[in-house]
Amino acid sequence: KAFAHYPMVVGGDFNTVCTGVARLNIPSLCPNIKSSLGSLGKAESLQFQNSTVVATNRTIEEQCGEKSRLSDPFDKEKDTTFRGMSGLYNAKLDWCLLSQHFHPTSWVVGNKSDDHCSDHMWITVR
Repeated sequence: KAFAHYPMVVGGDFNTVCTGVARLNIPSLCPNIKSSLGSLGKAESLQFQNSTVVATNRTIEEQCGEKSRLSDPFDKEKDTTFRGMSGLYNAKLDWCLLSQHFHPTSWVVGNKSDDHCSDHMWITVR
């Protein structure tokens, strides 16, 4: 219930990798074959937004008794943070969910680091 009254940021690598081209790597990445195949043709980030984020917001709203929500300012199809398989797999695996207390003025997806400490691009929100 405190969620409705305090600013909240939920961010990180959510590993929403069981959609997109990665679905072809069943079962090593995608233990639920029905949901993996059921999302064919949809970007993994749109699938995650329309299922998990929407369901989480619904739960928050039910438990808080008011319209509270988390949202990610990045474009779910253009702002990809991971590229693999020689460019065949591009995905938004990293998220920055903000409560309605925040009003982002800019958001950026950076370049992959040359030091190879991560296979993802960095993201930042102001």
